Amino acid sequence: MGGLNRIATLFAVTATVCWIMVAISVAHTATLPPDGAGAVQTVPEAGNSGSSNEPLSNKLDRQNGVIHPPAGVDSGMAQTPPAAGKTPVIPPAGTPGGSRGTTPK
Repeated sequence: MGGLNRIATLFAVTATVCWIMVAISVAHTATLPPDGAGAVQTVPEAGNSGSSNEPLSNKLDRQNGVIHPPAGVDSGMAQTPPAAGKTPVIPPAGTPGGSRGTTPK
């Protein structure tokens, strides 16, 4: 008899959790604005942005094949690359300067 009580309790807890999740979901969707009312508005980019009618191949030819981000967005986001020669080179095992203890397969 203990097994049936355990199954009934598990079923009741599962049903309760499911109803709580449905109630939260309905409450969340009820607070959303209607379509179009809360649409995200974006600010157009300055200068030559992707909105021009110029073909992309012409734009890339003019910029030597490099797509540049818009200028003046946030100068604090710029990250300088690490200084050259600071990255260690680890030679593979079995080569001069590499690990002698392992044998490559």
